Amino acid sequence: MSRFFRNTLKSLLVLGLFVMAALGGALVLFWPGLGAQVPATTPPAAADLDLPPLEASTQRHLRRLEMAVMAQQALARTQQGRLAEDLRTAAIGLSMWGPFAELSQRVLVAFGDQPALRQTLSFGMPLVAWMSQPFLFPLDTPGLTVEQQGQRLLTLIAERARQGMAITIDNVGDASHTEAEAQAYRDFYHELLSTYGHQGPAGPLHLSLKLSALVADLPVALGAEAEGEAKQQEILAALQALLAAGHEQATAGFFIRIDMEEYAYKDLTLDLFRRLVEMEPTLVRDPQGRLRLGLVSQAYLRDTARDLVALAGWARARGLRVPVRLVKGAYEPFEKRLARSEGRPSPVWNHKASTDANYEALAQYLLDNGDAFEPAFATHNLRTQAHIMALADARGLDRDQVEFQMLYGMGDPIKAAVVDLGYRLREYVPAGPLYRGLGYAGRRFQELANRDNALARSLPGDFSTLAAQPRFEGAEDRADGAYSLRLIEAQAD
Repeated sequence: MSRFFRNTLKSLLVLGLFVMAALGGALVLFWPGLGAQVPATTPPAAADLDLPPLEASTQRHLRRLEMAVMAQQALARTQQGRLAEDLRTAAIGLSMWGPFAELSQRVLVAFGDQPALRQTLSFGMPLVAWMSQPFLFPLDTPGLTVEQQGQRLLTLIAERARQGMAITIDNVGDASHTEAEAQAYRDFYHELLSTYGHQGPAGPLHLSLKLSALVADLPVALGAEAEGEAKQQEILAALQALLAAGHEQATAGFFIRIDMEEYAYKDLTLDLFRRLVEMEPTLVRDPQGRLRLGLVSQAYLRDTARDLVALAGWARARGLRVPVRLVKGAYEPFEKRLARSEGRPSPVWNHKASTDANYEALAQYLLDNGDAFEPAFATHNLRTQAHIMALADARGLDRDQVEFQMLYGMGDPIKAAVVDLGYRLREYVPAGPLYRGLGYAGRRFQELANRDNALARSLPGDFSTLAAQPRFEGAEDRADGAYSLRLIEAQAD
């Protein structure tokens, strides 16, 4: 063996050992209970603080939630199969760490968008599926018929019901670019309504959908010309067909919620919702007169308070209660980049604390206007959940009158804690073919690996950032946030 070959082999061996050590150290860094562990913290007892009654109640609920979450985490550590779950959690954290983060995102998007790449690198798909499994409910198992796939979802509904939870099903994926993609998206819901109608357990089937996937080329609907109106009519017809199918087939009942997407489509979505409710008064109501169609409001938008005030007036004029899921919002970086590129003000708050403060203000508005809204609160933030619990207490609401919503595969100990405390919990389940959900899974990876994310910090036991009451930060956010706060003050009067 030549000296050159021996030296090369030694160099490769040293390099391999170094890479293995680096990866091993990074894996330990993200291993649940090891590198990611932070000493558990709890806020001071509310009685020891000079706080207004509502904030004191929030602190009490926050302490109770934190203790319940820690109890659920301790229970989870005793369950069988935890080693494999911890390994996957650590691998996800590693994939979104430092130099790997951008590469991981690009790989997932590429696998999702390019069938040829998935076929060429098919040997890597089992690993991709394993990493994505916590966040997606895959329905592309080879050999399963459409009916069998629907039955798997019904089984999931029954399993969650035994755990005290309900679910809403989303056909995972991004916008439809062709009519064939849009038709497949609609067929998913029609098949599910049919399967559930004949085999489903008691209780309404809850579905979530996106207008950008329901029809192809949604941007056309924003046009003012005849082409734009034609696209809007196409959307209305697709929604009408789903409502009619549910009315005929889902004997246990059904509910459809239209998800809110990019800011550009917000006003369009609100307008189409109102038009459909007015066009189809029978289809959109259940036998008790409640709406079978709902909306989503995003607290990270500056004008959401204004939209809710207008929606409340519209609802009262028609004797309706609009089902609204309040979320914080998922397109913040995109919206800010787009606003900068177009030279216009950003529609979202400049600071994360401002979004949290707006969420708390909007939650109070929704609860104070129960004659116009049926609210559901989608958040993984323990502080936000505790504040809503305090708001409900102050208004004399029973715990089973308050519904929280959380994402499938995200914050399971928090879900169990919320249920144990007596509140309703609905899980948002993205289901469908793996390749359609890879972009969605990548966004969930990024959230869990972000050390500034409330969920990413609280699950390892770091509650230190949750105790403080959020405020609108920065001159621009404070000025715009004053409107949301005036809403609350006017309602209190």
